[in-house]
Amino acid sequence: MASAEGRGRVARALDEAPVSACPHCGRETKTVQGVCADCWGVKDPDAAIDLRPSPRTEPLLDLGSDLDDWFGLSPILVISSILGLVVAIAVVVLGLR
Repeated sequence: MASAEGRGRVARALDEAPVSACPHCGRETKTVQGVCADCWGVKDPDAAIDLRPSPRTEPLLDLGSDLDDWFGLSPILVISSILGLVVAIAVVVLGLR
């Protein structure tokens, strides 16, 4: 077996991790950062790292006053540009002229 100095940080953390019963898989497994090392079930919610992104609290596209901040453009200019682009695509796709 390799010496402790030659092993990586994750391997050392797993070696030093405490063993306890996992409520998810039912086995006696190591607990690393509040998570079962075998099934990744959360054993300790306070110590577990939440890797999921937090929910979005603002709308994805707000056509209100925030639109004025987009490159300093007014909402009328942005909406009319989008409408012009849609018409141009329709002309090309449908072959209208």
